[in-house]
Amino acid sequence: MSSHPNNSQLAALSEDEELRASIAEVVERRLARTAQPAGGQRGSSGLESAGGSVEGGLEGVRPPRLQRAAASALEVATASAPSAERAAVDRGDFGQVAHGGLEAIVLLAGRPVFFVRENRIVIPENADISGLMLDRVNKALPKVEPLLPSIGRLDVLNALNFAHLGTAWMLRGNVAVTNRHVVEAFVSHGSRGIQLLQNEDGADYSAGVDFVREDGFRGKPAPLRIAKVLHVEPSGGPDIAFVELVSDHPLPKPIELDPDPVKDKQNVMTVGYPAFDDRNDEVEMQRIFGGVYGVKRCAPGQTRNVTGQRFTFEHDCTSLGGNSGSVILNSDNGRAVGLHFSGAYRRTNVAVRASAVLDALARLKPSVPVSRSSKLAADSNADAPAEDDEASRARGPSADELQKRKGYNEKFLRQPLPLPALSEKLERDLLRNNDVLDGELRYHRYSVKMSRARKMALFTACNIDGNALHAVKRTPDKWFLDPRLSPDDQAGEALYARNKLQRGHLVRRLDPAWGTREQAVAGIADTFYFTNCTPQHEQFNPKSWLGLEDYVLDTADAEDIKISVFTGPVLRARDPDYREFKIPQEFWKVIAFCDNNRGELRAAAYLLSQSAHLDDLEFAFGPYKTYQTSVAEIQKRTGLDFGVLREADVFGQESVAAYRLLESPAEMVLG
Repeated sequence: MSSHPNNSQLAALSEDEELRASIAEVVERRLARTAQPAGGQRGSSGLESAGGSVEGGLEGVRPPRLQRAAASALEVATASAPSAERAAVDRGDFGQVAHGGLEAIVLLAGRPVFFVRENRIVIPENADISGLMLDRVNKALPKVEPLLPSIGRLDVLNALNFAHLGTAWMLRGNVAVTNRHVVEAFVSHGSRGIQLLQNEDGADYSAGVDFVREDGFRGKPAPLRIAKVLHVEPSGGPDIAFVELVSDHPLPKPIELDPDPVKDKQNVMTVGYPAFDDRNDEVEMQRIFGGVYGVKRCAPGQTRNVTGQRFTFEHDCTSLGGNSGSVILNSDNGRAVGLHFSGAYRRTNVAVRASAVLDALARLKPSVPVSRSSKLAADSNADAPAEDDEASRARGPSADELQKRKGYNEKFLRQPLPLPALSEKLERDLLRNNDVLDGELRYHRYSVKMSRARKMALFTACNIDGNALHAVKRTPDKWFLDPRLSPDDQAGEALYARNKLQRGHLVRRLDPAWGTREQAVAGIADTFYFTNCTPQHEQFNPKSWLGLEDYVLDTADAEDIKISVFTGPVLRARDPDYREFKIPQEFWKVIAFCDNNRGELRAAAYLLSQSAHLDDLEFAFGPYKTYQTSVAEIQKRTGLDFGVLREADVFGQESVAAYRLLESPAEMVLG
C-alpha cells in the first residue's frame, strides 16, 4: 500500500486555496511514477544516498550539546498539547516552545526544494511542482538569485564529531544573523556575558560561515571565521543572534530587511542548509531531498497565521534541521521578511518577523569580543599587512566610520527644527537598509534622505555656523559612493562620464566647513559623496543660487549667525530619461534662521530651473533663473512637509504660484 496521501488528504493539509486547486496536478504526476525504495538510490547530484548520504559526511551526527537540547525540546513538545504550544508561539513565549532545531516538512506536495548551483536556483524538469508554483518561482528568480551568495552554512570548525549547526546570512556590514539556539551550541550567554564553550579536547570552539557550499561543489571548504558573537537575545525573546565575520576579501552584500509588515498567504522563499533529520519521515525526506543534505537549498511557500503573534509568523516552506537561521525572502521584492527558527512535521514552520530582527539590530552595541581569548575572538587584522594610507584615503571612510557621524542637528537654531516630514508616497520611496534603519544618512553637519526609485537625494539638511566658518583651499575633487548603501542604490560615476553633466553639490562644499579646522576639513570631505550629488548641466553653475546662504549670513546679526538649509531636486515622473536615470529639471532651497530682535523663526524658499539645458544633454546650452517663492509651493512640488517653516515663511503661507525673479541676492525678501 502506498505511503503517499491521497488527493483529499493533501488538500486538507493546505490552507492555500490556490494550492488546493493545483495540488491534484502534482499528485497525478507523482503517482504515475513507479514508487522507489528509500535506500540504495542516487540523489539528483549522483551521490550514493543509501540511508541518506550527507554531504561532507558530518551533518548526520548531531553534537552532544545539540542532542541534549533537542531531547529536552522534544520532551517539552511531547508533554505539551499542540494547542498549548501554538498559544505559546502566539504570545511570543518562546520558553514554552520546542524550537531546538525542530524544522519540518509541512506539506507533502506542492512545496518542493531546489538545489542552488553557482548561485542559481536549479528547477528540474520532472519536479513535483504545480504550474502555479512554478510561475511563482520563475517570477521570483531575478529578485532572489542575486541574494544567494549572502546566505551561508554555519559550522563549528574544530569539533570532533559534528560540524553543521545551521544557517546564517549577511545583515549589515560584517554582521550576519542566525538563531540563538544555533550559537548556543558553541557559546553560553547570561549575566557573565557571552562565553565560548570548549570541545572534547578542552579547546575553545571556533566557528565560521561557508557561503559557497552547494550541491556539486568539490572545492575545499573555506568558511569565513566568526570573530565575535555580538549579541544573543535572552530566552523568552525572539530566537536571534548576531555574529561578526572577518575575511581578507570583500564580504557578501547584506540582505535588506523588508520594512513592510508581513502579509498572510504572502509568497516567500526560504534559503538555507537543510540537514538529515530523523524527526521527519525518512521516506518523505528521501523523496523530497534525494538523500543529499547540508548544501544550499531554496524552498518556496507561503506565510500563514501572521496576525496576533508578537514576534513571529508561520510558513509552509519545506525545511529540516540545519535550516535554523534561514532567511525567509519576499518573492516579490527579494527583501527578508523573516528569520526561520522552528517547525513541527506536517503542521507548520515558524519564523521571527523582520521587524523583530530590526529592533534587535537597532539595540546592537559596538562590537565586543567574546569573553575568552581564542581564535574566535582574535583580532582579524593581526596578520594582515598595514594598509597604505593613500589607498585608504582614496577609498574614503568605511561604513562603520560613517555610522559615527551625527548629521543634521534639529536643535541647532534657537527654536527646534526637525527634518521635513515625508508624504506617504515618499515614505514608500525612502531608501532604507540595515545600516540606515530610519532612512537618514548622517554626515558631518548634514543629513540626506534618498529616493530608492531615483537613486539620488530627496533632500539634504545642513547646519551652518557663520561665526566659525573656515576658508579651506580646494583640492582636486574625488567623489565616493557611500559604503552604507549598495552601489546599485546610488547614481555614481557612470552617470557623469563623457557628457555635459556635472556633479552638482546639494550641500555646498564649504557649508559644513566650520568648528575647528580639523572639523572643517572633515566637513568638506563629507560633501563629496554621490548621495549629496545631483546631475546638473555644465551651464548650471553653483553661482546660479546667487550665494543665497552667504547673503543671509552676511545680513544676520553678528551675535548669532546661524542658519539651517534644506536643499533638493524636484523629482517628477516626466523628467527626461538618460542612462537609466531621470534627470531633475528643477532644484529648490529653503533657508531657516532666527530673527535676533525677537528670536522668531524665519524661512525663505527658492526655486531654480535648469530645464532650458536639458533638451539635448550632449549639446544643449541656455540660461538659468533663480526665483524666490513660498515654502508652501516647495511643499506642493516635492511632497515634503516643512511644518513650522510654512508659518515662518517671509514670502507668504499660501501655496500660490507666485515667484519673484532674483537677479541678485539683494532682491531677496527676508522679513
